[in-house]
Amino acid sequence: MTVRTPAGDPVPHRDRGDGTLEIDLARGGEVLVHPQGVTPDLAVKPVPISAPGARWGLPA
Repeated sequence: MTVRTPAGDPVPHRDRGDGTLEIDLARGGEVLVHPQGVTPDLAVKPVPISAPGARWGLPA
């Protein structure tokens, strides 16, 4: 696993061996956790519809 700040700096972490990571963060801190060797696409964009469904939250 790779643990980095949003700016790309590595963050120290410990693999607890049970499928969890231990990450020390200051209050308000943020990290990105992703598989090693994979650069995630962090762009916020619309997701294509995979199957039509009923509308929700909008007037009919």
